Amino acid sequence: HPIIRRWRRPTTTALPANHIDLAHSYNNIGGAYHYMAEYSQALTFYESALEIYQTSLLPNHPALATAYDNMSTVCDHLGDPTKALSFGDKALQIRQKALPPHHPELAASHNNLAWVYYNMQQYPKALSHFQLALDILEHALPADHSYLANVKDSLAKCNEQTSTST
Repeated sequence: HPIIRRWRRPTTTALPANHIDLAHSYNNIGGAYHYMAEYSQALTFYESALEIYQTSLLPNHPALATAYDNMSTVCDHLGDPTKALSFGDKALQIRQKALPPHHPELAASHNNLAWVYYNMQQYPKALSHFQLALDILEHALPADHSYLANVKDSLAKCNEQTSTST
């Protein structure tokens, strides 16, 4: 997309190739492509962000988890569940070490893994992760929060699939 290319050009000339702000920019550009459903492009930018994060941050830094989660979601959209699970597991492991047990980003990792399993039609595993996400969010967010409602809806949808597939 021309706007994204224009946005990227000044950043790469103004900062060193391994600057953390460049990684954040790559992550944001990846997010824009992700939003536009241009998943291959999104993955390329997420991978560029991850490379910088891996050399610039501690191994359990939350930004690494976000990069892995983003890559997991994109790989799921691209129909690569093996990579999606691998990246999702890495994100979850980092967040379990780096964040308190009821942090919403920890729930996000469970929710993303749940969707990968759901799309693989592995409903019991999906249910488990949806439930873990819900348990965390019930402690972390107000009862009327939209994210909590979304996870409840996802859990109900998965429960439906589980009861119809048995």
